[in-house]
Order: sequence, then C-alpha cells, then structure tokens
Amino acid sequence: MALSVELASLSEETLESTIREELPSGWSLEVSQDSSHFWVVVVRDADSVEKWRSADITAKQVLLHTIGWWNLRNRKANVNSPWAPRTRELTKEMVRDRALQHDPEDLDPSEVESVYSCPGGKRHV
Repeated sequence: MALSVELASLSEETLESTIREELPSGWSLEVSQDSSHFWVVVVRDADSVEKWRSADITAKQVLLHTIGWWNLRNRKANVNSPWAPRTRELTKEMVRDRALQHDPEDLDPSEVESVYSCPGGKRHV
C-alpha cells in the first residue's frame, strides 16, 4: 500500500479494511474503545502473539498509526541507504585496508588564503 496524504481523508471503516487486506493470512486486527474512552488497536500474528498495540483519542488516529507501523515494517530499504542491512560481514582485512588508506595531503594555508581572499580586502558573496 502506498502512503499518501489522502489516507487522512478516508473513513475509519475504509482504513480498517485496508489494514485487514494488508495483513498476512491468519493475522488479526482488533479495534475497540477502552474504559478510559481511548481507542485501542491490537495486531496479532497467526499464533495470537501481540505484534502491535496503539491507543489514541480517535479511532481514525489509531488506525493511521497502525498503517504507518505496518508500512515501516514492510518497506524495502534502498540498497544505497545507510539504513540498508549489510550484505557482507566485516573482516579484519577490510578494517585493516580502510585504516591504512592514506589521508590526502594537507592544504597549504597560503594557497587557501589566495583562493578565498579578494583584491582590496573585500569578499564577494
């Protein structure tokens, strides 16, 4: 399911049915109002193990939280992302090679000054 701004405009019934369609077979979604008048959503897996519980002041809000939770757990990470799982384990050789890479030479301060200084002492931005 693609998340969009339009989700907020959907009815509670539509949000709930959307979540139920996305859940794997055997998983359950319970939506109820507790004794303190908060709306509670509980998602259970096929073994009835609670995987998610959220409470909020409105049913729509708690259903939107649940959609966000579900999408975050089912989104594939971009392979170039820093959050993507490593595809290979670190080895001593990889760490050693990275540590032994030479740093670039330091810049000469007078050369840096000549690049950033302007004739007449005024800098143009």
